[in-house]
Amino acid sequence: MPTRKDIFINCREFHIFDRTLEDHDIFNDLKIWEMFLGAVKYYSYYIKVSFSDYRRMKENDRHVIVKHEMIKANKLVDIEYHMGMPNHYHFILKQLQDNGVIHCMSRALNSITRYYNRRHKRKGPIFLPQFRSVAILSAEQLVRTSGYIHLNPWKSGLVSSLQGLINYPTSSLGIYVGVKGSTWLRTEPVMRHFHYSGIEYKKYLIGKGISE
Repeated sequence: MPTRKDIFINCREFHIFDRTLEDHDIFNDLKIWEMFLGAVKYYSYYIKVSFSDYRRMKENDRHVIVKHEMIKANKLVDIEYHMGMPNHYHFILKQLQDNGVIHCMSRALNSITRYYNRRHKRKGPIFLPQFRSVAILSAEQLVRTSGYIHLNPWKSGLVSSLQGLINYPTSSLGIYVGVKGSTWLRTEPVMRHFHYSGIEYKKYLIGKGISE
């Protein structure tokens, strides 16, 4: 695997994205996306127990992991957005500790690759060799990237309206506009620019040309 040229700096956000090999539409299977998102959430902390082992644990044992390892001191990245398109994904991650982005994404990608291969009785990678990243250097860029990510299904012709975007099952938009709740997604960096109002954020997206 080629050496990464990206420099991931603590306390900075990064747009993380990648495509599947041969543009296979693996995320049309919602179970695959839910497992991938679960792995990213899990590995946003430094935890020695693998996600697959965690999933096989009894509820009491899982509670021990949550109580003692999913703590602030072990937090590697904050997750600010997510979007699963049929053949690619987007995240905004804020790195909190050295190598946090690489640790989180590499382990999550390994986890979903193993899961997908077992499910489909195949071997080998399912994504291109390295995930790509773009550093977010300003509040304006962060808001613009937010809109770009959340509008992706509309621009790709998968939905035709704002309500379709909000209901898109692999998008974080429902959390941003207050339709869904979340205890783990960090929306404040963008929503502060919209006075923490889901209505204002929807107006921003409508201003990009999508109908209600």
